Amino acid sequence: MRASLVIIVGVVLVLQQCCADNSLRVKRDEDEEGGGGHNEVIIMVGVTHDGKMVIRDEEDGDWINVPNSCCITHVAGMKNGVVVGLKDDGYLYEWKSQGGVWQWVGPSPSTIKVMSLSISSTGVLIATDIKNRIVAKSQLENEWTMLENPCCVTSVTAGPYGLTMGVTRRGTLKKREALITGTWVTCKVKGPKMKQLISYPNGDVLGLTTDGCGIYDLHFEEKEWETNINEGSDVCLISANILLNPAIGVDLDHDVE
Repeated sequence: MRASLVIIVGVVLVLQQCCADNSLRVKRDEDEEGGGGHNEVIIMVGVTHDGKMVIRDEEDGDWINVPNSCCITHVAGMKNGVVVGLKDDGYLYEWKSQGGVWQWVGPSPSTIKVMSLSISSTGVLIATDIKNRIVAKSQLENEWTMLENPCCVTSVTAGPYGLTMGVTRRGTLKKREALITGTWVTCKVKGPKMKQLISYPNGDVLGLTTDGCGIYDLHFEEKEWETNINEGSDVCLISANILLNPAIGVDLDHDVE
């Protein structure tokens, strides 16, 4: 399935038949023109049940608390490294350093409240509104636009190969191949129920279980969730995501009390 798809993204990615490497620390992609490689810093970010941001930089690493990060429900990253948070008021905020203190700044003006958030590799912001309809915008300061055939998913994710992925209230997985004019198509996957999908830059897809305590890798060929990369951790999440080269203000080598 993967070999027949084309990636259209704003960074150079490696198209793999089936990715076995799920490391959360660093991925190395080959420069197509020069033949050399470059490192991209990739971290996983989550939001705990008390609305605080936590991060980890490797598959079996400990979650690190990000100070002063309350109170949010979702986190996503812009392609320029800016971290965007969604608060329970339905509006978006930027994670910025002001006077040497990192904090949420905003909200960005909007007349539409949203409940989930994802940002594509090309910088398009995608969300679901309070009626579980998909909306999008090209800039943080723009207003949300309702897309065609928008209903109904409770969370939405900008997925690999230009796909948009979603999860319904009952945990059913959906996908749409055309963001603006597409329709939701049901995907059958064996294993635990998920409340959110997480798209990795190399094309892998992870799923956050409905209880927020498990993060599983999707085996595309078998259409099955396997390998809980959060196994053994006592940290459970209300949402999770992947950030690429984020400006976050935390040293990943030291836990923060």
